[in-house]
Amino acid sequence: MLTLERITADLRALPLLARIGLVILVIGGFADVVAHLEAAGPADHLDEHTASEISAHLIGFVGMVLVLVGVVVDGARRTYLGLTPEESSKGGI
Repeated sequence: MLTLERITADLRALPLLARIGLVILVIGGFADVVAHLEAAGPADHLDEHTASEISAHLIGFVGMVLVLVGVVVDGARRTYLGLTPEESSKGGI
């Protein structure tokens, strides 16, 4: 139970945009698995990508970008305001 509490505390410490990006990234990962399982077919069509595979990869990419932007914006905001993790209301990981 202690590990679950630690994980939830770490997730709460993330900036909002990074949390949103993480959720989108997980959704993209599940969509990617489903798309690749659905596309499993004859071996002669392995060089073609379906629209669902490309869409799932795009969702995952958008999630990664949102996580990165969320972390960078939060870091820039803290630097600009001169806040330390102890002074901010969120804290840090």
